[in-house]
Amino acid sequence: RSTLFPYTTLFRSLADAQWVDPAMAAAFGAFIIATGARVLYRSMCGIMDRTDEELVREVTRCVNRARALEVIDVHHLRVVRYGMDVHVDVHMVVPDWLTVKRTDEIIETFRAEVYPAIGGSTDITVMAEPCHGLYCRRCPSECDHRGAEFVARKPFGIDAVTRGDRPQKRE
Repeated sequence: RSTLFPYTTLFRSLADAQWVDPAMAAAFGAFIIATGARVLYRSMCGIMDRTDEELVREVTRCVNRARALEVIDVHHLRVVRYGMDVHVDVHMVVPDWLTVKRTDEIIETFRAEVYPAIGGSTDITVMAEPCHGLYCRRCPSECDHRGAEFVARKPFGIDAVTRGDRPQKRE
């Protein structure tokens, strides 16, 4: 006798069973429906510009790693995946007195941190905004229009970078 004898007996008994064919068809049908639902969900998320939470976490880590002393606040972060392409849009608040050249260096440092972390085809748009004296408690820089004493500089969290609001009055 062969060691395969128990298996051949099992296969013969299953082949004679009336329920095997419908059960296999139902199992494959469920697999196809589940796969189709996942593809549809991902497609709809892309069409509806749904934020990819894992990418937002990674970009937030990059923001903190590449953060220059002059970056006071980061907000309005949006990270959207379009197939293999990723679009990152973020606003950075810098002191009013900062030069365009230095602002551009900060943005390029940020981009250099994000590109390898995300990979693929990545489009990064950074809007640098002047502080207008609204962030004095978080700004360690000295300037002529400081409205409050510097309190603390904290790392950016996901909630802070994804919010879209700006203070309307001095902190």
